[in-house]
Amino acid sequence: MNRSILPIVCAFSLVPTLVAQSDLRGISFTGAAYALSSATGTGIAIGTTGAAGLNSMARYGSLLLSVTSAGALVAINPFNGAAGTLVTTSPALTSVRGLATTPSGVLYAIQDGGLTTVPDKLYTIDVTTGLTTFIGNCSHNGLQGFASDLAGNLYAWDLGPGTGVGVGLVVVDALTGATTDVNPAVGNTVDIQTLATAPSGVLFGGRNSLYTVDTSTGVVTLVGAGGFTDLRGMEFVPAAGCSQFNGSGVNPLVCSCASLPVLATPWNITVTPAATTVATLVFFSTTALPVPVPLFGGEALIAPPVVDIGTAVGAHTLLLPQDASLAGLGLFGQGLRLNALPAGLSIELTNAISATLGF
Repeated sequence: MNRSILPIVCAFSLVPTLVAQSDLRGISFTGAAYALSSATGTGIAIGTTGAAGLNSMARYGSLLLSVTSAGALVAINPFNGAAGTLVTTSPALTSVRGLATTPSGVLYAIQDGGLTTVPDKLYTIDVTTGLTTFIGNCSHNGLQGFASDLAGNLYAWDLGPGTGVGVGLVVVDALTGATTDVNPAVGNTVDIQTLATAPSGVLFGGRNSLYTVDTSTGVVTLVGAGGFTDLRGMEFVPAAGCSQFNGSGVNPLVCSCASLPVLATPWNITVTPAATTVATLVFFSTTALPVPVPLFGGEALIAPPVVDIGTAVGAHTLLLPQDASLAGLGLFGQGLRLNALPAGLSIELTNAISATLGF
């Protein structure tokens, strides 16, 4: 039978091996939405935002946020790119050039100063009420692109005051808004309009191509291009991943992911049958037992609240929901084989799999 996974409320105690998929979402100024791979720098169109003047993006919990030219804080659907209004900013920010969320959960915005002689401005935004709080004037007025690193340090990219000749990567003081050039010897050698920090801590930047940005030197390195154009906001989303792990006992390595657990798609799992196997099952759990428990000649590696019985021996398909709040969460799975022997049925436990739900 096929079984849909119910919402999951706890994370995994094992860190799975992730396989990079479309781990970035991006938006263009004209409203196109893209899914990109940070490994290749290429992307594909996934839809349109339907919102005007989007020029930024930040991830806030499971939400991908941007701000329209009318000052509305919107959430971007990571499956199709559609924008839905959450709240209107007040006082309204109508020319946000960068959004960044710190690990402590503060959403910062860089508002364009307007004239080339007026500095850009740093604000915070309350996601619940839309209240904006002015922090201070930046030291540059060509800022485009904004990101927090894993330690809460803020970075922006300076394109220059209408000339396209700026200083490149700058550090933004979260208390005053002041900006400092990371490396005066390196300017904006490429056109970067958006920044995002990967889970690994690497800073990425892009517009018509994707780059990595060295936060110590300001030097950029091309990753790739293709399938997207004029990115004005991008952010990382959890990538789908799956890995196998075995107990210390005799669990045969026969349970594996036939496809990655990508949300809104079927997830295929295989339990390789033996010649005598008449049925296979897969048990799923959101937590692993701290100590493997000997059972059926192998080891029970998970606490199984959900069971899936394949429609064919060895084949299991679970329909993953279109629910962005599940991204980054995980499941443990462990297979079981029922074998028909002359003396009766025998039961074998397989290895376990550790999976991360993602895109």
